[in-house]
Amino acid sequence: MQEENGSSHGRVVEASRQIRALEDQASLVETVHGLFQNFDHKCQLLLHQWERGGDIIAQQHAQTNQQLERIRRAIFTPGTVSRQGPSFQQLVHVLRASPDTAAQDLQWILQEGMSLPTKGQAQANFLKETPQFHAWLASAEPCCLFAQADTADDGLISALSLVSGLVSETMRSHSEVLSLHYACGLHTDRYRDAHPDAQGVLQHLIVQLLSTPQYRMFSLAFVDEAMFEGLRNAGMDALCAVFEGLLYQLPHRAIVVLVVDGVSFYGTEDKVKGMCDAMSMLIHLVGETNCLVKLLVTNSGMSDYVRTGFHEEEVVWIAD
Repeated sequence: MQEENGSSHGRVVEASRQIRALEDQASLVETVHGLFQNFDHKCQLLLHQWERGGDIIAQQHAQTNQQLERIRRAIFTPGTVSRQGPSFQQLVHVLRASPDTAAQDLQWILQEGMSLPTKGQAQANFLKETPQFHAWLASAEPCCLFAQADTADDGLISALSLVSGLVSETMRSHSEVLSLHYACGLHTDRYRDAHPDAQGVLQHLIVQLLSTPQYRMFSLAFVDEAMFEGLRNAGMDALCAVFEGLLYQLPHRAIVVLVVDGVSFYGTEDKVKGMCDAMSMLIHLVGETNCLVKLLVTNSGMSDYVRTGFHEEEVVWIAD
């Protein structure tokens, strides 16, 4: 009789666990559906602006805020890293990336996107109406999408930049979503960016992740002095390890939307290997972490070196 009671109790516990899992999944699906509806609404507003012939003058990037400048002027060395790991300020200093850069980039992209030529508008509309894009945006499962537009246009942003910017801006309006965005085309000048390459991509993604207000519970204890020194030297191994270490700490209900726009800007011989390594790591993380990760990578140039890391069904082509 005691064994039967124990077995019955086990079945009740398992049934309760399954019910909670179904409730969590239903909540996740509802959240993703809401994001899709919000994105579609923003696209409709954009179309109306295009129809009215709206033309917004692109503004220059704002200068790094005073608080970050004070951090940059501080002197941090690997020897100051405690057994609990570095502080947030120490990490931001060695990564040399501002928490505000992504927001500034998005503002510039969305403003510039209002004045896209007719061909660019058509490409943006084409991408957002493709089945692959709809499936990626509405999926409640980890997923990847690579958007490729073979064009000779060498502008800093493209139609794909506008769509990916709309995605990131939409996601940022939801408290349950971590929206991480990097626009390669806006970071190509070594006078402005210490690392306009794969290292810069990871540096900015790490700082954005650390700066997310809804998840300020990250432990940096895993960052020892050797890893901290690797970060100071912009080592790919250290950057990948830190990004992975942070992402694995997120709760299972978290939704992370990773957008890397314009990878062709980092397709030169001196940068291509680093970008392939960084993309391989991001693709790997999509299916490995506890949370829901959605990766969108866009390429508006002739170079398609990064595309080889994606499955055929994860690639959408946009005609020139």
